[in-house]
Amino acid sequence: MHFATYLKTCRENLGMTQEGLNEALYLFDDETFEGVTATTISRWERGVSVPSYRRIGVSMRFFQERFSLPVPCIRTRDAEEIEWLMCEEALDGLFRPRRMVTDLDFGKSGEKFGVVTLRHHPRAGELLELNTMLHRSVNTSLTEVGEDRFKGWIENPANLFVAVTYKSSFLGLLFALRLRPESFDAILRFEKRKADLEEEDFAAIDEEGSVYLLSFFALSPHIATLLFRRYYAHLVAYQEKTVETGFVSSFEEALRLAERFGLHRSGETESDGETVLAYRADLFDAMRSTTALKVLFPKKRGR
Repeated sequence: MHFATYLKTCRENLGMTQEGLNEALYLFDDETFEGVTATTISRWERGVSVPSYRRIGVSMRFFQERFSLPVPCIRTRDAEEIEWLMCEEALDGLFRPRRMVTDLDFGKSGEKFGVVTLRHHPRAGELLELNTMLHRSVNTSLTEVGEDRFKGWIENPANLFVAVTYKSSFLGLLFALRLRPESFDAILRFEKRKADLEEEDFAAIDEEGSVYLLSFFALSPHIATLLFRRYYAHLVAYQEKTVETGFVSSFEEALRLAERFGLHRSGETESDGETVLAYRADLFDAMRSTTALKVLFPKKRGR
């Protein structure tokens, strides 16, 4: 989406003039908005110029505080519609081939790939079996989850189970759980294992919850970008009731991903001789990360 349209929408929803917004932003953070005038605001809203991501991030925080939402002025709960507005190129270079991402070259033609929801998908069982094998090969006894758990969790409409397909092949997967805040906190503090989650640990879509990234695997960096664009769209679609997002991992590359997604390292423990780290962030903070802002508001003209 264009920051120009977004800025104008938020300003009008606040009932402010361009002069009023300019004054309010300066009072909010005079160092960041030093030299900005009502004319500057007008140029931003018309797309004549685009502010730095630092200024976009502080503007986002300003609107967050006034609307009490991580990404204000986006009201739809249609994740696919939100995904269409987002820029997948902003995620390019974020994923490097290692354990979670391989390096097969499929190109980038949008017509080749589809991002599908696996709930009720006729081949969901096949992919869950494959996921279980991958999951078992890279997890410790603390973080491993059995196939029966995945089969139960995929039926919950509040959870995100998606895959990238090409013709009849699966090229990547991303699973995320919607947990009650106290259960999410217990997982991130290593007080509860994922394998021990019960029905009462899950939050419905219309209940306050936190999004836990459960599984992720992609056969190319571009496939990874498609999966995480859907993940961001999911977070925005249900932002009104989402508190935090995070995950637990023993992968070395997880630290780099966590930092790019605006997550911070919140704890660690040992399991089977490996160091397992926990990463988490309040959704308000995560949506102000540079990566999130680039996905939401690309500077290249497009959507």
